[in-house]
Amino acid sequence: TQIMFINYPMSIKKFYYYLHYRIYHFVIKISDDALNEWKSGALITCIECALVGEIIIWLQAFNIFSKEKIDFLWSTPILIMIAAVVGFTNYYIFLYKIKWKKYSKEFATYSNRTRFWNDILVLSIIVFTLVSLIFSIWVLYHR
Repeated sequence: TQIMFINYPMSIKKFYYYLHYRIYHFVIKISDDALNEWKSGALITCIECALVGEIIIWLQAFNIFSKEKIDFLWSTPILIMIAAVVGFTNYYIFLYKIKWKKYSKEFATYSNRTRFWNDILVLSIIVFTLVSLIFSIWVLYHR
């Protein structure tokens, strides 16, 4: 599967690396230290955990599994396991053998126009995730 960008198709995996690349450079602008790769990975992990939390909220809001509430999904061990799986997956994808850096040279050569539209896409995904999470929490408590 590929995502069409300005002049070229980009695989979802490559876009995931681009997301990390842009967040990494954003983190460097805020504070440049030895933990920048970890900070960007942690931010992506938080975004993914928000997506998983949103899915759990929608399942509970519409009682997909049963007529009863599914409170077991909110138990602390389940949430810790979900965060650990997402975190370890991101560690393997980004930090283990620093796989994303092989794409960073290519990303740096993108034209300003291409970089602008890719950045708009990255920002819209992050904003959509946060707005959608807030909306799903609102739906859960006002149903």
